[in-house]
Amino acid sequence: MIVSMSESKVEVTVTESFGAIQSGQLSMRHRRCFSNTSSEQLLSVLLGLKFYGKGGLMADSSANSEECSSDGNSRFIKNFKPLGNSFASIFVGSFNVRQEIFECAMGPNGVAAAIRMSFSPWSPKEELPRGSFLWEVEPDSADTREARACWTESINTRESRSKQIPDLRIAKGKKRVFMLGHNRLNEKAARRMADVLNHGDDGGAVFAAYARADRLRFWVGRCAACKR
Repeated sequence: MIVSMSESKVEVTVTESFGAIQSGQLSMRHRRCFSNTSSEQLLSVLLGLKFYGKGGLMADSSANSEECSSDGNSRFIKNFKPLGNSFASIFVGSFNVRQEIFECAMGPNGVAAAIRMSFSPWSPKEELPRGSFLWEVEPDSADTREARACWTESINTRESRSKQIPDLRIAKGKKRVFMLGHNRLNEKAARRMADVLNHGDDGGAVFAAYARADRLRFWVGRCAACKR
């Protein structure tokens, strides 16, 4: 998967945004589209960057460790703190994150991939958060003259359930805080990806262990059959 930079700048646009608490259940869906990039390039950066910390995908966050699978399909982040070591982190808390790509297919306009994001408690004294949600990366435009790709997140929606993704459960009293904080975290992650796509390695990118050798040429193991 080769990422080529051009004079055209990669920019992010939110094309769909929904968040609500319905019958006590959290439900969210956000779609962000990236101009002047392919879905292959976007997937490389989304899964190739280190998940947490400076230079990573969630740059303001911290964690104890990130364990990457040898096949490049998954990683496990222990004691992930979305807000890092800031004072606000006391209210948000920490949890484990597992990221796993489970679908990948090449279409006429680029690769389409589905990624399962799973949360589990870090502390044995906690029962929540627990469950999963869906990330999808796919081409946006049928016009191949305009490279454009989208990153969509679905939490407790029709789309996530259609992929057999178990609902994400959040502790009572933290749902609205989660909705606000999680969306802001992903907004920053989208800007971070655009920055890396625009500036390459010069943007101070830090890569996950399984992508360190290939960096911006990283290709997810699950997508091996999609290579052109």
